[in-house]
Amino acid sequence: MTVTTTETRLSYDADGVTKNFPFPYKFFEANDLLVYTFDEATETSTLLVLNVDYTVTGAGLPNGGEVVTTVAPADALTLVIVNDPDIVQEFDYVNADDFPAESHEAALDRLTKICQRLSDRIDRCVSVEDASPEAPPTLADVEQISEEAQASADAAAASAAAAQATADQIEADATQTATDAANAAVASATADAVAAKDAAETAATNADASKTSAQTSATNAANSATAASTSAGTAQTAATNAANSATAADNSATAADVAKIVWRGLWSGATSYEVNDAVSLNGSSYIAKLAHTGASPPNPTYWDLMAAKGADGAAGSGAGDMLRANNLSDVLNPDLSLQNLNVENWYLAKAGTANPAAPGTAAPGSAVLFARQDHVHPTQDLSALAPLASPVFTGDPKAPTPATADDDTSIATTAFVKAQGYGAAVPPATAAPVMDGTAAVGVATKYAREDHVHPTDTSRAAASAIPVAATAAEYTANSAPTKMLTPGAAWSAAAPLAVGPVANYAPDFNAAIDHDWTINSATGALNNGTNLKVGQKGVIYIRQDGTGGRAITTWGSQFKFPGGTKPTLTTAASSVDAISYAVLSSSFIACTFNADFK
Repeated sequence: MTVTTTETRLSYDADGVTKNFPFPYKFFEANDLLVYTFDEATETSTLLVLNVDYTVTGAGLPNGGEVVTTVAPADALTLVIVNDPDIVQEFDYVNADDFPAESHEAALDRLTKICQRLSDRIDRCVSVEDASPEAPPTLADVEQISEEAQASADAAAASAAAAQATADQIEADATQTATDAANAAVASATADAVAAKDAAETAATNADASKTSAQTSATNAANSATAASTSAGTAQTAATNAANSATAADNSATAADVAKIVWRGLWSGATSYEVNDAVSLNGSSYIAKLAHTGASPPNPTYWDLMAAKGADGAAGSGAGDMLRANNLSDVLNPDLSLQNLNVENWYLAKAGTANPAAPGTAAPGSAVLFARQDHVHPTQDLSALAPLASPVFTGDPKAPTPATADDDTSIATTAFVKAQGYGAAVPPATAAPVMDGTAAVGVATKYAREDHVHPTDTSRAAASAIPVAATAAEYTANSAPTKMLTPGAAWSAAAPLAVGPVANYAPDFNAAIDHDWTINSATGALNNGTNLKVGQKGVIYIRQDGTGGRAITTWGSQFKFPGGTKPTLTTAASSVDAISYAVLSSSFIACTFNADFK
């Protein structure tokens, strides 16, 4: 065959169902095909094992075959088939033999497939442009480029870390500045208040010391107290303003942080979370530290706690203001309380105390208590039940009646049997059976007896009259002219008779039709043959032995050549000549010579 395609690999997107994957290009052996599954998500591949994970059909066929996987590949995978023949040459050419065209072409096909596989491997390698005058990089060059790229990546990561550190420092400095301003305002207000107090105390002392100007001192003291009160108010206002400034600065910092949070609601194992995504779970809230999917809080690798759930309060005693009028009476009885509150399925809140019943008739049940997860039903007494495999029925068992003429593994009831007519009385046949002929179902309403006999078919020959087949030897010698010739005997007789190496040869025309004589003498002789049969035709091949230089110097008188000229043999070692012959009489064999078959 010719190889008209360059394809050496095929890929299929798996769907979790398909197991048959065609490979419509010729491959020589089942193990020539390599089969992989490739996971794009992880960029990993798995080499499957022949006759374990998959089987192959169509090896050696021109149009290929298919790969059949044991289990259908998963939906997310890609199945890849690669033709990877062994790099071997298995054909042996025999010297001086017929040219093996098909074997030679098969060897060329294999060589082409090997070249295609090598081309496929080369195409998947890193290379330079075909027109580039530059030599391709060495492994050392590639390693150096990889190291330089890694160094660049490390430098970029360091720069990013430094930028983040600078941003964190700026934020910390801003917070510290706001805090310092607030502290300074509070300190200033406190100092003003202390000074006002000292002034009031000094005024009071002057009033006690100066009796004569008591009214004036008292007035001054009152004025000083008023001033102190005013100063204290001023100090309080300054402190309030400073506190407000600190609160505003803190709110600004909090707002900056809050702006980064993305609330995602209740945590779900199927959701992909990014950094600063916030969720709630079991009463607490968490913020994501790393992008991920499926890691449940409070896993500290992926989550930071934002707000923890508070502790539950102590259990109540039932006393207090929970009144029957509020539909909350008897709180010490949970069942009754839930009934009073008209809570749907209130009874599911309490486990059952009775043992489960044995299997019986299916029913939804009416119990108001739930069954625990680890409940156990009692072992059923199976002695009264029939086994699924080969049950033995007693009494009068019933079964559905199949449709008339049904032909499957259904149970044949008595109604079905009667419908088929098997129960009716059928009389035996009275007419003799007919001779064999064209097959027919028949329309007779009587049955044939067990010992009936069909008449002998006189239109056919008896087995004893069939002619006996001749053997290949009988055919070649014409010793059994009345026997039948079979293709097998004819082909056996067609095989050349190998002779030699000998110097002289006298053909026995009863022994073979074609003769293959290896001559080993420079003075050989082709002598007259025996058992000649008029009309017999064939070929006498004359081979030189491994030395060569052999010749026929003596010819039998029976062998006649055109013009009466005897041929000259090719003398090269192992060369082959041929004499085609036809027997015209017991003394005349017409011959033609063909030299040096190559």
